[in-house]
Amino acid sequence: MRLINVDTLALEEFIGDNIPRYAILSHTWGPDEVCYQDWKNMAVARERTGFQKIELARRHAISQDIGYLWIDTNCINKDSSAELAEAINSMFAWYRDAEICYAYLSDVSEAEDCDEAASKDALLSRVSQIGTRKSLVETISKVTGISTAYLVYKRKRIAPISGASVAERMSWLSCRKTSRVEDMAYCMLGIFDINMPLLYGEGSRAFTRLQGEILRISTDESLFCWSWNEDDPPSWTSMLAPSPRNFRNAREYHPARDESSRPVPYSMTNFGLSIQLPIIRLAELPRSDVWLRPFEYIAVFSAGTTDGHLVGIPLEKTPTLDTYKVVRDCPWPIALCWKNRLSLKTDGVKATHLDIFVPSRGFDSSGQESRLTYPDTKNSLGD
Repeated sequence: MRLINVDTLALEEFIGDNIPRYAILSHTWGPDEVCYQDWKNMAVARERTGFQKIELARRHAISQDIGYLWIDTNCINKDSSAELAEAINSMFAWYRDAEICYAYLSDVSEAEDCDEAASKDALLSRVSQIGTRKSLVETISKVTGISTAYLVYKRKRIAPISGASVAERMSWLSCRKTSRVEDMAYCMLGIFDINMPLLYGEGSRAFTRLQGEILRISTDESLFCWSWNEDDPPSWTSMLAPSPRNFRNAREYHPARDESSRPVPYSMTNFGLSIQLPIIRLAELPRSDVWLRPFEYIAVFSAGTTDGHLVGIPLEKTPTLDTYKVVRDCPWPIALCWKNRLSLKTDGVKATHLDIFVPSRGFDSSGQESRLTYPDTKNSLGD
């Protein structure tokens, strides 16, 4: 880790656990930032517009008796792809372990109202003049969608973000904007405690690859609880989402607490995603429950809403024997406990555990449908 000595302005390198107390400057990139190469010539660095916020952060650190400062523009040598990859995979930990984070709002003036300023999709400018995370917590929570439990200490502890479901964490990042498409996925690595290679040039496949990594370490099926957008690729066939924007309204989805709905193992295979899910045939439901759109089956996830409703996705049988496809006409996951009339413990409701194989690349340009095949075993949903 490379840090700026706030007294000498020298860049110093630290390896392993031997890292001193440091502050971090969080900001949005402007057109005239100080880069790693500029820092070798301070006369050049001081002429850059971006030097002003570095100097502001340096003075704050000195006033708080913090000896070092980190900022991504000039503490990372972006000419080295290996160093850049290591930095992006480590960045969440670096922010977490910092003594303090100064957030810089480039488009906020002193005269603006704090709430108005914080809602501008930018970061804190003059920390002492605008506020702190604690004083602005309600505004920050409203703007980001992140619960206050993950933002401020209560009883000397702060809730770990690992306690939030996959869908909820995805929702935090669903409105984020990045210069490069791949960075929409790469900026989430620390949120999900994942390390993976950076492949600039892969475009939106970076997000598909991220979801595959989440599948590898998690059984949280709220990952599948996303909603369709009008501009999604028309031939998208995967149960994985096309982009983080599909999770914009997914904050309420969480893993099911019902032991009978415990997920079974799933994996990525040469056929794609292999997952076994119980399905309900709508024809077997009471007529009062057939309020849904005209499709044949619902695949049930081991995930539900905050009020306890399990959710699933609609399936439709194709002309090919034992082959099914996801029904795109229903834009969001279906809550199955409609007015408490249907749940996994409802007597008489039967389900078949279905083995689903979905293309691993999420997008099939030939328009090939996902193949979903039945095993021989049938169970009631409560079994």
